[in-house]
Amino acid sequence: MKGKRRVELVSIKSMRRLGIQLPEKIIKNQIRGATFHSPSGQTLRLERRTPITWVLDRRAFDEHLANRASKAGAEILLNCRALSMRTTEPTTVEVRVSSKEKPGTIRGNVVVGSLGAHH
Repeated sequence: MKGKRRVELVSIKSMRRLGIQLPEKIIKNQIRGATFHSPSGQTLRLERRTPITWVLDRRAFDEHLANRASKAGAEILLNCRALSMRTTEPTTVEVRVSSKEKPGTIRGNVVVGSLGAHH
């Protein structure tokens, strides 16, 4: 993907429902509709008055979420692999990880699996 910009499409409604505010520099475009083309040549155009989807700069979006999570107390591990995961209590999860940075077992209340660009 060298030289190509990565983008992410997200629902504006979902982002607002989650309370996620994004800096304008992350939002590259807004989508109000779409055009569908069938194999038979028919076309269907759907359009809304207001935007329903944001086109985001994926790298900037990832950095923004990582910064927010870190400020909220999350521990972020890069370049590691989850080997197993189990619930040990109603609100606790244990994840066994393979990592040069911090191999072993991590305990927490929330687990976020971020696969990255090469999954």
